[in-house]
Amino acid sequence: MFIRVLVLLFGLLLLVHFTNAYAEPIYEASVQGIRIVVYKEKCKLEAITNLPWRAVWFQNGQETEGCIGAKDDLGVVVGYFADKTIVVLPTDLFRRLTGA
Repeated sequence: MFIRVLVLLFGLLLLVHFTNAYAEPIYEASVQGIRIVVYKEKCKLEAITNLPWRAVWFQNGQETEGCIGAKDDLGVVVGYFADKTIVVLPTDLFRRLTGA
């Protein structure tokens, strides 16, 4: 019985790990050497509650975790990142990624 429970728990941990590790990118924007990728996954920054999606900022070989959300009435996308960077970009800069 103990072995079955252990195997089940291990399987669940693997499932959670691989589901989070390979979240699907859905949108991308590139501006002046900065690339922001939006993932089909809930924001990972616990303090942020009004920006629903996970985003990663790529610049100069570094990655910064963040949150992002669209403000449709204003035609912009707002992002907040772990290094306290705030971005407001026109929705037109984001392109839908293939297969998203």
